[in-house]
Amino acid sequence: MQQTTIAPLLTNASIAAERLVSVLRIAVTLGLFTVFAVTVAGLDFSTLAPFLHRQLLFAVLTMFAYLMLGVVTFAATTLGWFRPWMSWFSVTADCGFLLFNVWFSLENSSYPGGVALLLPPAWLVPLVLAYGVMRMDPRLQLYTTVLLSGGLGALIFWPDGRFDGGQLGILHSVLDTPANVMKLTMILLAGLVMVLAAARMRRLFYRELEAADARANLTRYLPGAGGRSAGGWRVVGAAARSAAADGGDVCRYSWLYPVVGNP
Repeated sequence: MQQTTIAPLLTNASIAAERLVSVLRIAVTLGLFTVFAVTVAGLDFSTLAPFLHRQLLFAVLTMFAYLMLGVVTFAATTLGWFRPWMSWFSVTADCGFLLFNVWFSLENSSYPGGVALLLPPAWLVPLVLAYGVMRMDPRLQLYTTVLLSGGLGALIFWPDGRFDGGQLGILHSVLDTPANVMKLTMILLAGLVMVLAAARMRRLFYRELEAADARANLTRYLPGAGGRSAGGWRVVGAAARSAAADGGDVCRYSWLYPVVGNP
């Protein structure tokens, strides 16, 4: 099948996947905001430390911004403004939101980088990786994996000298370098597995498109589509020539011989 025949179908599939991701962004954000509101409803804010006030305010602003990202993307995919190359900006925004949240939580709380993977924003890593699989593009999935692994690694291992043995000594075993290396390795391996899953899904999708196009081409040469009026063997010859012109396999039309042979 010619590449020009498949390209529009892949473009439509890419836009549909991005629309689904935008709907999931909206649903996830609304779910998180609901749980957040219920959780903080019973808090006495006057007893909270100043850094927690900043943290709560930042959480609300971040959820609102992420909700707007979902709404804008959904509008763009629905109204026909979205183009497949824009998925790269969408993926970057997902990773950027997550990494910026982790960074702000570290800075606001004066925690060392070693606790990065213990903070709530870091638990959105599997969600962002799952978004990539839905796009069925291994390049985007690999880009997401590299961004998340590299970004979290930089936050964890960037020297800041803020580790307080008295404050966090009890957590030293899970904050030390070996433990964090293992956690990052798990994220990296999970991302690479999803890269392979996305590649396989895209390959299977491409194969189904080829099969559908082949079936559509065959119907032009069947007797019911005017094949007999043109002469049986001439029909088979036309099918073979079409297959050769498309770079296909002529033998796949051999089953037509007993059906559209000479009348």
